[in-house]
Amino acid sequence: MGAGTVPQYKRFLHEVETNVAKSFFHDYTDGEKQLANLFGEAGIFPTPKPTTLVGRFVSQASKKSDWVMDFFGGSGTTGHAVINLNREDRGSRKFVLMEAGDHFDRV
Repeated sequence: MGAGTVPQYKRFLHEVETNVAKSFFHDYTDGEKQLANLFGEAGIFPTPKPTTLVGRFVSQASKKSDWVMDFFGGSGTTGHAVINLNREDRGSRKFVLMEAGDHFDRV
């Protein structure tokens, strides 16, 4: 250990009881690819987030029966991600999506 280094306790992943975050970004165009697969054409919605990214946030920040709220619903990625996550882990999360961006701009 070098001078000024603070000793730290090393914990292995199998010893940690929480959902440990991993790198989110595998491909920055995942959202565009997902929408193109759904609708058969690209460019329908500007800069969509991939459902895998939002799903990872939701799985780390919620319990299987929580409500998930998105006030910038846009293309509905959060709803799509919650549905996929519920299918994967047999959760019963519910979601509310609204597009309130214009309201926030006015207030």
